[in-house]
Amino acid sequence: MNLFTKNKSTNTLKIKEIHSLTKDTIAIIFEDIHKLTYKPGQYITFLLEKRGKKYKRAYSLSSSPFLKEFPSVAIKKIPNGVMTEFIHKTLRAGDTLQIIPPLGNFTVTCSPKNKRHLLFFAGGSGITPLFSMVKSIIHQEPQSKILLVYANRDFESIIFRKELEHIQNTNPQRLQIIHILEQPFENYETYKGFITHDIIKSLVQEVSDTVPLAKEYYTCGPAPMMDIIIESLQTLGIPKNTIHKEVFVSFPDDESNDNIAPTNSKSSKVTILLQGQEFFIDVPHNKTILEVGLSHNIDMPYSCQSGICTACRGKLITGKVQMKEIDSLSDEERQNNYILCCVSQPRTQDITIAIE
Repeated sequence: MNLFTKNKSTNTLKIKEIHSLTKDTIAIIFEDIHKLTYKPGQYITFLLEKRGKKYKRAYSLSSSPFLKEFPSVAIKKIPNGVMTEFIHKTLRAGDTLQIIPPLGNFTVTCSPKNKRHLLFFAGGSGITPLFSMVKSIIHQEPQSKILLVYANRDFESIIFRKELEHIQNTNPQRLQIIHILEQPFENYETYKGFITHDIIKSLVQEVSDTVPLAKEYYTCGPAPMMDIIIESLQTLGIPKNTIHKEVFVSFPDDESNDNIAPTNSKSSKVTILLQGQEFFIDVPHNKTILEVGLSHNIDMPYSCQSGICTACRGKLITGKVQMKEIDSLSDEERQNNYILCCVSQPRTQDITIAIE
């Protein structure tokens, strides 16, 4: 089964197998080891079609590019989620999927010369990109250490539990895992309940006192959990440039922005340069460039629609915009006038954007 029409910016992947990770999470493994080039922590975007309507959804790669393993993603079913339920019920081994190739700045650069301590904070399915990083660092950096703090509802909800245990057991001096469970399970977890400021401060202080290595901090999971983690790190004086975050966006019943109509408010003339073509649209100042572009049936790239995944990135050639979210862009990208169309609203009369 081919689930989407291919275009110039997509690749085709064939599903090798699908198996269960937890009661509500599946792993999708693709056939070709060498077809994708990616960094640990990056994601691919599925292009799917359901009842004649097109969808784009981003899923982090849980595999490591440094190991001889097939590319894979883990997908947790979201209550009332339009696409996760469709994926769980519909996809089968042998199906082909159209994807946007790997993207994302939430990554680690691995080198055997590195000697550092990384602190990972994951919640639920936020473990997916961090799992790729854990495997990559353990394989590539023999002098580096990792502390993984992983929060879940209960023991049965721990994604990649057996795999993480195996890595920890074979690398006890390099990987430490601390589980935080809302519902206790024997003596498995170190902490019960939820991630708190006190827990974060205690763990970071312990690492600082015992491990004299350069520190880096990565977090992925529900927004409220990440807010607590980042606030805690900031109160400890952790340098901002060492803190990295990735947000997973849930799509409950939203279908897409395909039929959004512009309002009659003040607007700007926006020119979009895409795949060798020029498109001209009027964008109201209270609308984003992406949502109006989609309403005019322009096939602009996008995925999360929240300023997180960078799939909608474009270069601002002329004019100015206001972005509601800029953290996903690197300093270099911002200096070179790159914007995220999904969170950009026009602020000058004439705007030109080049989308690669």
